[in-house]
Amino acid sequence: RFQLDQQNIKFLTTGQAGMLLRLSELGYYHDRVVKFSDVSTGFNAIGSMGQALISKLKEELANFHGQVAMLHDEMQRFRQASVNGIANKGKKDSGPNAGDEMTLFKLLAWYIKPLHRMQWLTKIADACQVKKGGDLASTVYDFLDNGNDMVNKLVEDLLTAICGPLVRMISKWILEGGISDMHREFFVKSIKDVGVDRLWHDKFRLRLPMLPKFVPMDMANKILMTGKSINFLR
Repeated sequence: RFQLDQQNIKFLTTGQAGMLLRLSELGYYHDRVVKFSDVSTGFNAIGSMGQALISKLKEELANFHGQVAMLHDEMQRFRQASVNGIANKGKKDSGPNAGDEMTLFKLLAWYIKPLHRMQWLTKIADACQVKKGGDLASTVYDFLDNGNDMVNKLVEDLLTAICGPLVRMISKWILEGGISDMHREFFVKSIKDVGVDRLWHDKFRLRLPMLPKFVPMDMANKILMTGKSINFLR
């Protein structure tokens, strides 16, 4: 997947070259997440729930960039200390030991967690391409209960963000009997051109492809009936 520059590889040992190739993998997954979070690429999820996912991906990228900035600061502090002939030993930090030289070994020890997180973000975002609404929520939901606590927490955070617009749509429906769904993401739909004698039966129906897996059918029917009742009482 990656190759080192042939002009500079001669200055590296075999071990150093191998470590650099491993570190480059993190950059690859980072760029993949960036692509999925860019609406201009056409690889992202769509609709208001898709926008919520994109915002969450951008938040994850911002957190990662913050960690990289901390590593850069550590390296700059060491360089300055080296120039001054001072090494600030013993200072605690969340990255590699502050005051110590930043080595490839230390970077490899640090990059494992960010790499794992970026790999899963890429896998989830890839599965969510061009999906919306309940279908999008179901796709993310499928990544739960995989046996990894970090991944489960990540998926829960993504679902919480994605379901924000869905909760607002449900609230508007059951409290006001109205549907605000310009992207056709909601699992309740309004049918046009329904005869007066069929309004109660046919005006509003479930949009089953947009029903999230974690919403049981009986609950969906209750939500449908509640909103219908409010709508007809208005």
